[in-house]
Amino acid sequence: MKKLYFAIYSAILLIPLFCACEVDKNDTIKRLSKPYIAEYKCTSATIYGRETIDDFDYILLTFINANTLEYSYKLKGGKRHFYTKEYKYDEAEKKLFFNLGIFDADGAADAVIDEGKIVVSKQLKKGIFILVFQAN
Repeated sequence: MKKLYFAIYSAILLIPLFCACEVDKNDTIKRLSKPYIAEYKCTSATIYGRETIDDFDYILLTFINANTLEYSYKLKGGKRHFYTKEYKYDEAEKKLFFNLGIFDADGAADAVIDEGKIVVSKQLKKGIFILVFQAN
């Protein structure tokens, strides 16, 4: 019985020697998969040329998985609003495509992801809507 245990433990210890893949010790699962999937907090909200971030308790953009995100916000003294949206991400251009579905904004918003920051802009009837998010 001791020989069987010794053989099993030896095999387990030798498995890494036979792996055909190479992984950088500095890589993380998040980086290897979809590095932008996280929660982002809005640091600037410009609507029709006016900075409005102080009107909100929070504005969050949360990536749930590789194709679903949640956009949520709460006006000071108001109730929480949230929208679950499908999105597409172009890794080559670092652009995000999704429909805001708020402020009568039909069509996709333009969004660029770069170094933990997301800038969302959308042309509306009365002007431009710009949100800047920073990774939490």
